[in-house]
Amino acid sequence: MRVLVLFILIASFSFSQKTYVPDDNFEFLLEQNGMGDGVMDNDSVLTANINTVDSLNVNGDFFGGPQAIYFYDLTGIEDFDSLTYLSCESNFLMSLDVSNNTALEILYCGANQLSSLDVSNNTALTYFDCGGNQLSSLDVSNHTSLSILFCGGNQLSSLDVSNNTALEILYCGANQLSSLDVSNNTALEILSCGSNQLSSLDLSNSLNLSHLYVENNQLTSLDINTYLTYLFCENNQLTSLDFNNVYWLDCSFNQLSSLDLSNCTSLHMFDCRNNQLSSLDLSNTINNLEQFFCMNNQLTCLNLKNGNNTWLLGFSAINNPNLSCIQVDDFTYSIDHWASIDPQTCFSENCNYSSGCFLADIDQVFIDDTPVLIKITDMMGQESKPISGQPFLYIYDNGTVEKKMIVE
Repeated sequence: MRVLVLFILIASFSFSQKTYVPDDNFEFLLEQNGMGDGVMDNDSVLTANINTVDSLNVNGDFFGGPQAIYFYDLTGIEDFDSLTYLSCESNFLMSLDVSNNTALEILYCGANQLSSLDVSNNTALTYFDCGGNQLSSLDVSNHTSLSILFCGGNQLSSLDVSNNTALEILYCGANQLSSLDVSNNTALEILSCGSNQLSSLDLSNSLNLSHLYVENNQLTSLDINTYLTYLFCENNQLTSLDFNNVYWLDCSFNQLSSLDLSNCTSLHMFDCRNNQLSSLDLSNTINNLEQFFCMNNQLTCLNLKNGNNTWLLGFSAINNPNLSCIQVDDFTYSIDHWASIDPQTCFSENCNYSSGCFLADIDQVFIDDTPVLIKITDMMGQESKPISGQPFLYIYDNGTVEKKMIVE
């Protein structure tokens, strides 16, 4: 009889035990979803109603509508013993204690005001997003199962991912990192570490890498041993760039004087503006180059004759003062669709480039076959008599096209 009474007392205590929840919005959400104690605004919920919950979404209203709800304090989360999934992004949390939530596998806590976060007990994490906070340190050394880590937009000066050998995606951009060692992360497929203070980056073991974002750093060289899909390395101090085929390439605002694109048959977007390039050959970009920008270089030779010029919709080659001819599939089409060239630059189906890709002297004497002027057209390709002060195209029998302007 005493045993039965004792069991009843223990059971009664267990089911009446409460968890302190001081945030009114957090308590309201729990009450509305059957996890409360049936009493609003008493700063508590029944522990028995929350300790078996395995998934919880308490994201703030990021768009701030008229019914916007945010959370400032998640005290009480420690009694969610069975949580494997917690999302509390876009709130005003200044602290978050998940030390008791040891079953957590997925944690989203980005876009808050966290200055510290201890996840040392959450060793089951596979997906962890703490980006957009104010973290100055982050210890993920115990997380050997972690495959996705977002920690960008913090104040990290160091990040040790050497034990995270299962890591496939790492976003750590917009921090204060001066070094980053990913030599042990051989499974890495996406690496985003832009807007840091990196002066070097060893990717020799990153053979599975497909997406690389290293923009806005201090890199002077970058060697890539894999076929990337996306490469963004703009705003560095690169003087050389070694890579294979790539789908999307932005290497603008560097110090590149040469670039080998002979293997880039799949290139769709290419931005190399603000470098020191003297020649570019994109004739092998046969799989539909759609966007190309090479402004502010030192080009004397530009070959865009790839058999698919009609796919090129975004184009600019202005501020290349030594570029007098661009080799294309159809000069009439280029004139009609690509307006962003300098006044001295024209389009031609045969620019008479030498093997070294330098323009032939416009006044050179042809020993065997002097080019013969066929016709003169306006910029729309219509035959016309030159008018002073307006640009016209002089078309020769060898395919050369010159843009000239008569000034009286």
